[in-house]
Amino acid sequence: MPKKLLSLTLALLLLLGICLPAASVSAASSPTLSQTMLAIRPGESATLTVNLNGSGATVSSWSSSNPSVATVSNGRVQGVSYGISAVTAYFSNGTYATCQVHVALQGIDVSYYQGNINWSAVASSGNVDFAIIRTGYGGENWAEQVDTCFEQNYAGATGNNIPVGVYHFSYATDVEMAKREAQFCLSILDGRPLDYPVFYDIETAQHRNMSSSELAAIVTAFCDIIEAAGYTPAIYSSPTFFNGSLSSPLLDKYDHWVAHYGVDRPNYTKPFVMWQNGFRSVSGISGNVDANYCYKDYTTGGSGGNVGTGGDGSYTLSCSVSSYTFGSNSTYDFTVYTKNPSIPTASSSSPDVVSVGLYRIQDGSYVYRLRKGSNPGVALIVVQDDVGNTLNFWVTVEDDSSSSNTMSCSILSYTFPAGTNSYVFDVTVSGSTAPTISSSNTSVVEARYYSATTTGFRYELVNKGAGTATVTLRSQSGQTISIPVTGRALSTGGNTGGNSSGGNTSSGTLPCDTSSYTFTTLNAYTYKVTTNSATPPTATSSNPSAVSVAYKGACEGGYLFTITNQGAGTATITTKDADGRTCSFTATGKATSSGSSYSIKSDTTSQFSLRVGSTYTFKFTVTGGGSPQFASGNTSFLELVNTVKEGNDYLVTFRGVSAGQVGVYASADGPSMSRQCIIDVV
Repeated sequence: MPKKLLSLTLALLLLLGICLPAASVSAASSPTLSQTMLAIRPGESATLTVNLNGSGATVSSWSSSNPSVATVSNGRVQGVSYGISAVTAYFSNGTYATCQVHVALQGIDVSYYQGNINWSAVASSGNVDFAIIRTGYGGENWAEQVDTCFEQNYAGATGNNIPVGVYHFSYATDVEMAKREAQFCLSILDGRPLDYPVFYDIETAQHRNMSSSELAAIVTAFCDIIEAAGYTPAIYSSPTFFNGSLSSPLLDKYDHWVAHYGVDRPNYTKPFVMWQNGFRSVSGISGNVDANYCYKDYTTGGSGGNVGTGGDGSYTLSCSVSSYTFGSNSTYDFTVYTKNPSIPTASSSSPDVVSVGLYRIQDGSYVYRLRKGSNPGVALIVVQDDVGNTLNFWVTVEDDSSSSNTMSCSILSYTFPAGTNSYVFDVTVSGSTAPTISSSNTSVVEARYYSATTTGFRYELVNKGAGTATVTLRSQSGQTISIPVTGRALSTGGNTGGNSSGGNTSSGTLPCDTSSYTFTTLNAYTYKVTTNSATPPTATSSNPSAVSVAYKGACEGGYLFTITNQGAGTATITTKDADGRTCSFTATGKATSSGSSYSIKSDTTSQFSLRVGSTYTFKFTVTGGGSPQFASGNTSFLELVNTVKEGNDYLVTFRGVSAGQVGVYASADGPSMSRQCIIDVV
């Protein structure tokens, strides 16, 4: 769309006085996907191919961040419903590659800048689902400001059965000018039917300098007149405007069309319906024309809807810590909160000072573990999601070289009893580096790193055959511990039983943090299995119609899987690693609502602070009826004290109980709740 103040924002890298280390696997040798962005329609499919780039890695698994939008199997992507999903391939060398999949209608927007268009050729191309046509601009000199090609573009598009909408470019600097622009736009339309909205194009320098309240009044004045005439009003602009002058909540009721070129996904966190993503060539049009994805089919009554947030609020990142200084501890866990279904990435500017890795997923939040490195100093921890939101904080590691670096072990010796082929034991060490472990006779016993603990590290002994072996632990300071281990002859027919000081584990048993799960308020739950295998385990459900299971990703010490409620019933979730070890637990699903039109919206979605003993009242607006429910994510921090119904509104009051960070949850139609807001109780 010409005349737009579109610009690609260049990320400014702050020179922090530290050099960012090279990635453990260089970009040149890391596997990649054939595409980083893919557009398909619902019901269509496309195949992503993998370029291993000589890395020697293999594909471990595939995942989709939103299977309700797109599914993936061995690289074949299937469009399910309108929206955006991140499809990720995980590789055996610990790297991954992601493609942003847009399940959307594909259209164009035109004005007199495109000249004479052969609309028959456009229609025959098969890759234009809709067209947005400029009516004109301004509203002061009507005779001069009509787009000279509007009449022929409207007639050509509709005559070739291409659904159409329009946009009107604004120069309004006050409400009265906006009203004149609306009347001007209506005079050009002259009652013509439209399939898509009337978009109000806001992007001039004058608009940039206005306050959000001033611009909200202008946009509302235009849209009110358009709506009164029987058309659907909507707004067009760039992320800069939508995040600035157009950020008033008064404008959230209008569909948003966002313009952002040169990216795989627009850097805009609030809901949007259409994305102008660049240029493309279309038969029948001379030169390139603006390309657009639409995530809503207006021609069928609006199936689909807002994307960018999953339809339940803005993507934001928040963190449980703003800075951290290590004491005698070697690890520290922090939590990142977001509604984004894609896992945020976390990195350290100085891994030799502090390393960081995903540890687990809990109730829609992500827990990352900081671990001391080999050197004192400071490191910047950066967390970023796949739509460009970033948070960061500093971590300090003081020089503790003068402290004693001692090591102790939970066992002095070990003999494998009958029926047990695996044993896990704990090592306590004052340093932050895991001691090395070795076996003098690997045909009798294998010794390997297992996981980290709050006081040190955990190791596993694996029985391989009859005989004796010496297992040796060596700390970074050179201290050693020798453990005599006696193996026994392996029995045929598999391994059973087990005993462990660090949690029961046996040959054939894969450690898992979940013994059973029943869905109540949530529709998804993530569990962790612990293994040092480089190959991710596989997981299956005995009853996917009740509870399904999917691989989520690697984390420190193991791998994460997500089970999803699909309907009433029970299922056995079984996970198996590359060594043949398995774990199983029972998951119970609840009945799901069918075609519910209920919805709920909170008047407060931004994170805020609340003092202990103070109260805050939310206003939740419920549409479509239903039986709304409200809850605190942790009643130790925040408690619900009162609920008052006023028509379709519910005034829900919470009180701070003790210091901590907690989510506020709500549901329009029963127990399936979603987080509406995060409160810091102080």
